[in-house]
This record gives sequence, structure tokens and C-alpha cells, in this order.
Amino acid sequence: MFNPFRKHPELIVHGAYPLNAEPPLPKLRDSYLTPQDLLYVRSHGDIPRLDGAAHRVNVGGRVARKLFLSLADVRVMPSRTVRAVMQCAGNRRPDLRAVKPVKGDPWAAGAIGCADWTGAPLAAVLEVAGAEAGDGLHVAFTGADVCQPSDGGAQCGVSLPMSKALHPDTLMNYAMNGEPLASEHGFPLRIVSPGWAGVRSPKWLSAISVQDRPTGAH
Repeated sequence: MFNPFRKHPELIVHGAYPLNAEPPLPKLRDSYLTPQDLLYVRSHGDIPRLDGAAHRVNVGGRVARKLFLSLADVRVMPSRTVRAVMQCAGNRRPDLRAVKPVKGDPWAAGAIGCADWTGAPLAAVLEVAGAEAGDGLHVAFTGADVCQPSDGGAQCGVSLPMSKALHPDTLMNYAMNGEPLASEHGFPLRIVSPGWAGVRSPKWLSAISVQDRPTGAH
């Protein structure tokens, strides 16, 4: 199993596979902007080995034009940098367990970080594709990573309501703090959805679909 993770020596690793790790709070407090090697890592399965030049994101569903976007294609689009906090929904899970049993890794308070995220606004990508718009529509994302068998063994996928997808701060992201994304943080492309739990900022983006229901709904 390919694992390109370059572990900071002080990261607290909750599990090697899937890789889940967080920084100790003193290191997190050292800088207002969290360095890439100290940003928490949340994985549901493998960390895919992707070729930044060859990888394509398939944009389809309820669109006028299907797109097959490379990292280079996204980088030449007008860019936007958004300073935003990313936080795992399981942050401070031991505090929850003190009240009632809950599933998941025992994240302390370090599954959070602040960064400058740079990418093309997702709204611009959807505009190029001629995506339909409407309050009842959703934009679904599929990652190149595969979940553990206990989580279904399928490619990871989440969605956003169209209104959130069209927000100017929602990005098809390729850089963190001015640096290309590291493998463990979604290289070559991920979604960054500020203000929503980190699970709504999927990594290793491979497909985008405009559809009439959220991911997992039937």
C-alpha cells in the first residue's frame, strides 16, 4: 500500500491505516497559519498515488458540457485565495465520550488548522461546464481514495447543496499556504468548503457530478 506521508516527528498518530494524525497543541499554537506538515491528516482508506500531470477530474451529471480537467487546466483559471479553518467533525471526541459512547478515532483538540487555500472557485468550474442551477440540486464529489472494507470499500464521496457549491469561497483547491498540496492533503486537487466540517472538503478529487440528490440518497 502506497503511503507517501512524511510524518512530522511530533504528530500524534491515531492509526497508520487509514492514516489519522494530529499535531500536539503547543505546535499548533506556534503559528496562526498551520504548516502543511502539521495539519491534521484524516483518511478513510488508502492515500492514492496520483500523477499530477496525468490525473483528470471528470465533471458531469446535469451539465451542458462534460469536462475532463487536469491540474494544469485548473491552475490557468482565475484563482482565489481564502484564509479558512479546516476542522474534523470528530475533533475533541474524548470530550464527547465522557458524556456518551461514540465511534471513531480519539481525536484530541488538534484535528483543526488554519491555512491560506488557493484554487479556482468551484462556481467558475461549474459555469464552464454549463451546470444547471437550482435550490434542489447538489454537487457530488468522488475521491480517488478507497474506503476500508468496514466503511463499504467504495471510493469516498460527499456532496454539497448547490448554494454552497456556488459560494465564491468554495474552491477547487491546489495549494495550501502558497505550496502545492502534499499527498496526504489531497494532491493534486481537492475541494475546500470553508465553514463546513472537513469531511465536506474531499481530497484526491476524481469526479464532480451535478445531480438532484445528495450523495448517498436514493
